[in-house]
Amino acid sequence: SQKWQAPPLQWLERTWTVTHSTLPMWRKAKNVRITYKLLPQASPTSPILIDDEVCSEPTEKTWMPQPKSIRGVDTPDESVPGGAAWNWRGRGWLKVASSHWEILGWGEFVDTEGRRERWVVTWFEKSMFTPPGVDVYSERKEGVGGKLLEEIRRVIGEGPAGE
Repeated sequence: SQKWQAPPLQWLERTWTVTHSTLPMWRKAKNVRITYKLLPQASPTSPILIDDEVCSEPTEKTWMPQPKSIRGVDTPDESVPGGAAWNWRGRGWLKVASSHWEILGWGEFVDTEGRRERWVVTWFEKSMFTPPGVDVYSERKEGVGGKLLEEIRRVIGEGPAGE
């Protein structure tokens, strides 16, 4: 069996659609997208940082205004081996907010019509603002298809996340 590896950062660098989530904050939002962009390194020995922007549209009015965009920076968490763990810190007025997240699985799926779809499953640790949760991302705006979701559940169940 193959040893699990984190995706190459260039592969992760794109806009993803959150198609499934256990996080309650996405129940009051639609068209949730996360864009990862690699930031230029300060020096050849400094860690690679990722600019992280989450955009969404609220589905209902709430007593607290919902931001349409949340920006932060992801820093590699070296305490977790394999390069799949990150610490997020908000930007601007959200600089007080932070969270820890890890990639549980990722891959590319080709459906019966030959369409390729990239996917990622992430886990988020409990933070000041959210409970722990799992998100499924797809590169396709319309989201993950049924066959792919079955495959993701199978892969995650067999991998380190299912142990």
